[in-house]
Amino acid sequence: MRIVKNIRKSLLLGLAFVVMVSWGSTLHSSEAYAASALPANQPIEPIYEDATKIDFDDSDDGVSGAIPIGFSFDFYGTKNEQVYANTNGLLMFNNPTDDYGTPESLEELPLESPNHYITAFFADLSLEPDGTVLYKTIGEAPNRKFVLQYTNMRFCCNSNMNPFGTFQVILYESTNVIQLQYPNLMAIHLPYDPERLANEPFGSNALIGIQESDIGDYVTYSLREKSLTAKQAIQFIPDDQGSYTMIRHAQYEPILLNNELFPGYTQLIGPADGTFAPLSPTFQWETAANAVSYEFIYSTDSEFINWDSITDIEENNLDMKEFEIELEDGATYYWKVAARNDDGYTTYSNTYRFVASSIEPATVETDLEVSQINSMSAIAGGTVTSDGGGEVTERGIVYSTHPNPTVIDGKSLAELDGADAFSVHLTGLQSATIYYARAYVINEIGVSYGNEVDFRTLSSSASLKTLTLSNVTLDQTVSENVYAYTGNVPNSLSSITISATVSDSTYGTVTASVYNSANILVAGPISLANGETSSELPLNVGSNRIELFVIAQDGTGTKYTATITRAAHDNGSVDNGNNGGGSSNSSEPVISTNGSLTLPVGRAGEVRLDNELVITIPASASSKELKLSIEKVLNSQNLLSKNELLASSIYEVLKNFPENFNKPVTLTFAFDSAKLNSNQTVAIFYFDEVKKEWVKVNGGKINGSHIAVEVDHFTKYAVLVVDQATGLPVTDSSNFSDTTGHWAEAQIKQAVSKGIVKGYSDGTFKPNATVTRAEFAVMLMNALKPADNDTKLSFTDHIAEWAQKAIAQASEAKIVNGYEDGSFRPAASISRSELAVMMARAAKADTTAATVTNFADDSQIPVWAKGSVAAVKELGIISGRSGNLFVPNDTATRAEAVTIIINLLQLKK
Repeated sequence: MRIVKNIRKSLLLGLAFVVMVSWGSTLHSSEAYAASALPANQPIEPIYEDATKIDFDDSDDGVSGAIPIGFSFDFYGTKNEQVYANTNGLLMFNNPTDDYGTPESLEELPLESPNHYITAFFADLSLEPDGTVLYKTIGEAPNRKFVLQYTNMRFCCNSNMNPFGTFQVILYESTNVIQLQYPNLMAIHLPYDPERLANEPFGSNALIGIQESDIGDYVTYSLREKSLTAKQAIQFIPDDQGSYTMIRHAQYEPILLNNELFPGYTQLIGPADGTFAPLSPTFQWETAANAVSYEFIYSTDSEFINWDSITDIEENNLDMKEFEIELEDGATYYWKVAARNDDGYTTYSNTYRFVASSIEPATVETDLEVSQINSMSAIAGGTVTSDGGGEVTERGIVYSTHPNPTVIDGKSLAELDGADAFSVHLTGLQSATIYYARAYVINEIGVSYGNEVDFRTLSSSASLKTLTLSNVTLDQTVSENVYAYTGNVPNSLSSITISATVSDSTYGTVTASVYNSANILVAGPISLANGETSSELPLNVGSNRIELFVIAQDGTGTKYTATITRAAHDNGSVDNGNNGGGSSNSSEPVISTNGSLTLPVGRAGEVRLDNELVITIPASASSKELKLSIEKVLNSQNLLSKNELLASSIYEVLKNFPENFNKPVTLTFAFDSAKLNSNQTVAIFYFDEVKKEWVKVNGGKINGSHIAVEVDHFTKYAVLVVDQATGLPVTDSSNFSDTTGHWAEAQIKQAVSKGIVKGYSDGTFKPNATVTRAEFAVMLMNALKPADNDTKLSFTDHIAEWAQKAIAQASEAKIVNGYEDGSFRPAASISRSELAVMMARAAKADTTAATVTNFADDSQIPVWAKGSVAAVKELGIISGRSGNLFVPNDTATRAEAVTIIINLLQLKK
């Protein structure tokens, strides 16, 4: 049955139109919305343009010429460089043919003709009028993939029929895996024989599978069976025995091919996927490149069996016109948009889903920018634009690695009081990963979502891929997991150059330093550009230790060492680089010890203050008379926003002209070596007044408790304690900028000192941010320090490397469990009920004794958690919030998490 009545076609303003509705006077209460507004949740595919169109000898039952794969692909033990396609969905590696029946005529498998194939959808198909087969080889060796895409395919033989979908075959170079997948399947056909056509797009009359040459082995996914859904992937994995293992629901790889024949793909905007919408919603979508018109398609089912559409929506028409359709109060609707160009070629958007509601939902908008992104966290925000006439009971941000996240994914709650605008911390993120985030708001009708934004976390990869020292043969092949190398060179080689590449093209910095046999810095640190050759670096006679630090995008780092031994002189002497040398200027330098200096043009000079800072100016460093002053900065708190640890005072150096010096000027600082712990050193930094941050000055040379560096300008300078491995400033972890006066300040300091938890790179701890399941598992295992038994993870979803060991340990100790579907959901926020259960297990508490907890909201505590809540309360591990409330379904904060862990450790003493 068609769902649309009395449609008047109209053209819309700005790609938006309003659905006007006529409905009775009976309003539905919120109880009518038993079905939740879940999203269609379809992944957004990156578009690969410039794909090659395949030509066939006929548009019906046609065969292509040879199609280059781009690499050698193994199919049932035979290497293949090319493939052939036909218009009915078959791929063959040799002897292409159209001499075959159709799945309707098949009695049994394997097929005799063709005698081998790969097919994502073998049926009686047609390319008329705009069906197209495209291919493209993507990536770089040895990880390339060959993608062949049947686009906008129709069943034979009615050109007036709408296309039923697009399907793909992907061949993977490094694994020889075959993947079939279905970016778009839908039942929007002309309404003849609707029962048949409602099933055929989903495989009811198709063969899907693979077959070996010479009528050998074969693996069939389905034959004449309705078995497919849009965005499904089917994978065939070869084994060592010459057979394949089939995964019926593999991980879908978002890929779409396109070329100049087609318009671009449009992205839907609103109503947002998975939200409630009024009975007269406004629909919006993005402009598609080269599109001249659009078709709006909507349905009451995800397969678009019961569907209708508004056609010929012209982009350049600026008149707002109305049309009426019936939307059922409380019903779920699916919608998508087709974009068409002048030649009649069409692209289809993804599908969005919403629930129509006569009760006004709350509305929210997501901030377009995500800020303070690092490898594990970020800040996102939104604005509640309407409360829907009711009370807003929850708001925040949901986020996930897949598009259109919902409240069942990771979420971060915002406070309900205050302004309509809010921001929250997103924690427990994986490095170098694209995330999708949406603001959400809940009122009496349910949850509504805002627009979606995406962002990429910083990479934490800090590994060398290649390392080349000129004229040096290293003792072993360079690998990212080998951190120390040695080499020997003749005495005649007094210098080398360095060239290095990193494993991740997105990285922070690579620096190199040279130390002599006396462990004195001889050269560096110098910055190395990825793959480029450095300037000459000196080699002293004897041992030379070259240290390379690879700093990831998020600031973490890895040290690599190459120890190069230069042969001695004939007399066997060794040069430690301390033999001095140099020359003096013909005129005596001007010396000042009070921090103020006037230096005539052309003269050298030296000025110092309190013997803590000495500035040495070479002759002719400036073409002007120089007036210089050094001032100690007494109030430094505003300059240490990230709690950087000082090894000297901060000095502001001023001069009487803005231009930089013609020659480098040397700053020599005294520093307090007592401030250094193991694996720490110092570096000189200057304060960037624009960015309000400290910037390292490269090339510092340490001699005892002094460090010297050359600069070309003056500003505020200081010596900061830095991590020896990364060169990044060390922060005072006991003095976070956002914990002073916090109720858990003491517990946070204690937890940090015990290595249970760390703060963030911006100097904050974020005590009120929510904790994910992965984060809490790491905190708890850091505290309990269980034995490392090399336990393996058994959960089905992806868990970031930094959390894998802790989750495996917690799982082995029966402290954490997964979900019924086998997942762990590491990015999901942990509730206070879950927290209590985990802590009861960690404490080995008796959870069977108590039936009540004596909290004021005892009746709201889930049955599965009540015994644990009572037990950990009795042990003093966990307490309630104000009003003697336990609030079992609220998410736990970082402050609460570290506090109960500290309480647990006190109990175990």
